[in-house]
Amino acid sequence: MRLENLGLIGNCQFSALVSRTVEVVWCCLPRFDSEPVFSTLLDEQNGGRFTVGAPDGAEGTQRYLDNTNVLETTFRTPSGSFRVIDFAPRLVQYERITCPTQLYRIVEPIEGTPQVRVLCEPRLGWSKAAPLGLPGSNHIRHAAFSALGRYPLNQARRPQPPSHAARQ
Repeated sequence: MRLENLGLIGNCQFSALVSRTVEVVWCCLPRFDSEPVFSTLLDEQNGGRFTVGAPDGAEGTQRYLDNTNVLETTFRTPSGSFRVIDFAPRLVQYERITCPTQLYRIVEPIEGTPQVRVLCEPRLGWSKAAPLGLPGSNHIRHAAFSALGRYPLNQARRPQPPSHAARQ
């Protein structure tokens, strides 16, 4: 994996490196100097990963939205096309800038009925132990963070091979 093929998103509190397959390959939470939660950049087999992309693992086309740190990755698949928007918000609240430790991953269909693969496998720092996932009504809470979405939790908790990817 070459660094020039990675997108960088962040908000001055934390940052993440995102590959063209829209896998978060490096992210330390809750701060830059914390241990990594996603680290497949260094260990492809046992590092944590957070993928939202094409079921076959194909690469998309990445670009930053004009004058922003918002990364857009577009996929064209046989069943349709979609885009993934990745960013870490910086908000103005009470006349102060806040940088919440939040990573947004938005999937938008463009045409057809594309299949999208979602895989979230965080790790507990350098130990690479998998944290216990506790499901809620529309999220999964891990020791390091929560994954929130509008997808069925039974599919979010159960890894599926690419041929059985969940429809978005």
